[in-house]
Amino acid sequence: MTETIPTSMPINRRELLSLAVGAAAVSSITPISSAWTTPRVGVPARIDPMSLVDPEFRESLNQILKTADGLPLSSNNLATEREFWITHSVPPAPTPAVIERSIPAANEAPNVRVFVINAGASNALKPAILHMHGGGFVLGRAARAVPAMQRIARDHDCVIVTVDYR
Repeated sequence: MTETIPTSMPINRRELLSLAVGAAAVSSITPISSAWTTPRVGVPARIDPMSLVDPEFRESLNQILKTADGLPLSSNNLATEREFWITHSVPPAPTPAVIERSIPAANEAPNVRVFVINAGASNALKPAILHMHGGGFVLGRAARAVPAMQRIARDHDCVIVTVDYR
């Protein structure tokens, strides 16, 4: 089954980068703030996590925080969030081509699912990107990133391999 991404409006590469950095910052806020709750000699009792974010990305991060419905994830809402991410998807585009592979694992571990995008039939050398989707190993799937990776592969004439979690 192919998952798709809900789209409300296209974004450019700069906005994508801003959102990615903002998402990374969001995922780091809780560990950073909780690490400073225990007073230490010569160390401030608390640190503002936003002060650790590059000023250029603070507005994007604030927008993500404002629209982060359902977060933080908990055992109460994880199943609902997973279902939402699976059912609200955009199918891959016809081009560039996407090849789904399953890489065997050792020691009876689950196989690793990967999608190879824009490999083409020619032997021409191309730049490559290894993409590992976000989700904190609890939410999302590589298939969901395929349409966005197809756009990047097409725009930059590169090969992209996106890897799913086991």
